[in-house]
Amino acid sequence: MNEEFHPHRKTNLIFVFLLTFSIFLLTARLGSYVKIIKNFLFYVIIPTPRFAANVYQASHNLSSNIKGIVKAHQENQKLREMLEYYRLLEDEWAQIQEENIRLKNVFNLSQFKNKKIVVAKVVSREPGSWFQWIIIDKGKEDQLFIDAPVLTWQDKKLCALGRIGEVFNESSKVILITNALSALPVLIEPVREDGLLEGQNAFRLRANYLTPKKKFALGNKVVTSPLSSVFPPGIMIGSIVDFAESEDERFSSVEVESIVNFNNLREVIVLIPEGK
Repeated sequence: MNEEFHPHRKTNLIFVFLLTFSIFLLTARLGSYVKIIKNFLFYVIIPTPRFAANVYQASHNLSSNIKGIVKAHQENQKLREMLEYYRLLEDEWAQIQEENIRLKNVFNLSQFKNKKIVVAKVVSREPGSWFQWIIIDKGKEDQLFIDAPVLTWQDKKLCALGRIGEVFNESSKVILITNALSALPVLIEPVREDGLLEGQNAFRLRANYLTPKKKFALGNKVVTSPLSSVFPPGIMIGSIVDFAESEDERFSSVEVESIVNFNNLREVIVLIPEGK
């Protein structure tokens, strides 16, 4: 008797499950994918025009939804590209504004009335010679010559950068003041002491041959000296940041940090004497 009861029980359970699942499909608010499956199953069981139409309509709605999702994704991608494009335009505009300010400073250089001012762009630098030299885009065609002084701007101040070392037709090599082969007369203010500034192939330079008895202080300004054969006098260089031991006991030395940001060199100006 038990053997006859178990098959009937299994059949009843399957029937109850299928009935419950069918009622759920008929009454539940289902998604597009499930609606298609439901209508398709009804069409297989009862192949009437009504269920065929339901299958077609559900498939059409699903296709429209997929097209809408793809279209929205494409539009989102276009908006992202437009945002990136306008961000690049904003950065370029900021760079142009910064360049305009620097060029405006050039035209306000009234202290060089007897000099021709040549504005040049830095076009090449080598990591191995970062503090030694740079290449600019002006040369013989612009009347540049060996040892012509090269200046730049920092914090709205004109400052010494280097001198022309080699001249080509359309470019020139600038020997920076930080180059270990560079040496130029300087004046330390306000003590009015002359010294010789030598490059160290680094941010800092060293001013040598100073009078030991002079009372130098950290922060004293260092400018180009009237004794310089390259630079006009009074051009800003930097300030004293430390004291150093001198190789000669008759003199003293100090460490000088240039005002120039050597990691942000864009334009420079070269001074050419009138009639050169």
